Amino acid sequence: MRDRPINLKLFTLKFPVTAIASILHRISGFILFLLIPFFLSMLQAIMFFPELFAEFYINKLFLGLIGVALLYHLFAGVRHLIMDCGYGETKEVARLSAYLVFILTISLTILLSYSLC
Repeated sequence: MRDRPINLKLFTLKFPVTAIASILHRISGFILFLLIPFFLSMLQAIMFFPELFAEFYINKLFLGLIGVALLYHLFAGVRHLIMDCGYGETKEVARLSAYLVFILTISLTILLSYSLC
């Protein structure tokens, strides 16, 4: 018999911050891909009926979620491109850049939401 786990419980594993940043980059890209039709239809509706945008609060929430996903995907994508060029491949620098992506996304989200309200 082999001494390996039969049922691997993924939610009990502790992933490093670099793995979390990479997984979230894929998830944000998938979310952006799924939201493209909704975003385009919302823009078309706003173009023909501008008063609809001001009436629905959900549009602001929707745009905020798209903005957060877009900001995160942008920063994480730049991080991956820099790492693909051969810079920041050590554990320490990769961990630092993952934290930097999180900090930039959160701070710009707060800044943009404050300036838009």
